[in-house]
Amino acid sequence: MQIVVFDSRHHPMPGVVIIITYSGAEEHFYTGLKPELGYGYADYIMQSGVTYSLRVGQSGIPVPNLTALSCPDTNGQTYMGGLKLTFQQQ
Repeated sequence: MQIVVFDSRHHPMPGVVIIITYSGAEEHFYTGLKPELGYGYADYIMQSGVTYSLRVGQSGIPVPNLTALSCPDTNGQTYMGGLKLTFQQQ
C-alpha cells in the first residue's frame, strides 16, 4: 500500500502518522521516511487475505475494508496487487 499526504496547497507533508489496524492489531508509521519517493510518501506491505482500516493523523476518519487484490498477468497467473491512497488537507 502506498500513501501520499499533501497539505491544502498540494505540498507533501512529512511526519504525518498513518495508523493501520487489522485483526485486532494496530501499527503506526510516518510519511517522509523515504524522501527519494517524496516527503509526503509512506508505504506498508499488505498481507493476502487480511482486511485493513487506515487513518491519517490521530483524528483522521478511518478508511475501512482495504485489501490487497489478486491481479492476473498475461500468462494467466495471479499476483498480489497493491493500493495507492492520496490524501489532501482541505
